Amino acid sequence: MNRLTKDTVSDTRRKYCEFNHLQVGSIVFEDYSARNFDRPEWQKLLANCRKFRGQTQQILFTKWDRFSRNTGDAYQMISTLSNLGIKLQAIEQPLDLEIPEQKMMLAFYLAAPEVENDRRALNTLQGMRREKKKDGTWVQHPLAIRTQKMSLERRSYSLSSLWQTL
Repeated sequence: MNRLTKDTVSDTRRKYCEFNHLQVGSIVFEDYSARNFDRPEWQKLLANCRKFRGQTQQILFTKWDRFSRNTGDAYQMISTLSNLGIKLQAIEQPLDLEIPEQKMMLAFYLAAPEVENDRRALNTLQGMRREKKKDGTWVQHPLAIRTQKMSLERRSYSLSSLWQTL
C-alpha cells in the first residue's frame, strides 16, 4: 500500500472515530491478503486483544472484504472476538449485529469477496486454457488418463477398445 493510500485510510478512520466519539488505540496496516487470518499484523493485534482483555472494545476496518475474504474463517474470528468482548465494524458498510436482520447483510458482505475470488480463479484458469489452445498445446488430459477416469466411473471401457475405435 503506498503512503498516499495509507494516509487517506488513516485520515478516514480518524474522522470516523472523531465523529462517533471513539478513542483510537492504534491504527494497523496490513499488506497481506485477507484470504485467511495468518497475517502478521492481525496476529499481533489478536495477541494484544487477548493480553489486554477488556481494554479493546471495537475493531474498525474499511470494508468487510478487508476483514476477511473467507466466509468460514470470518465467522470463526467474529466468534473469537465476540468472546473477548470486542465488536467489529466496517466504516463503509456499517452493521448493527444486535439486529437479527443485519446478520443477512453480514452474510452477504462476507460471502461476496469469497465468490469474487473463486470467479477470478475460474476466469484465470479459463484464460490460461484458451491461450494454451491458441498456441497449439494440448489442454485436456491425455487419453490414458481419461480412460482411467472412465473405468473409475464403472464404465466398461478399456484402453485397447478405445484405440481400436480411433
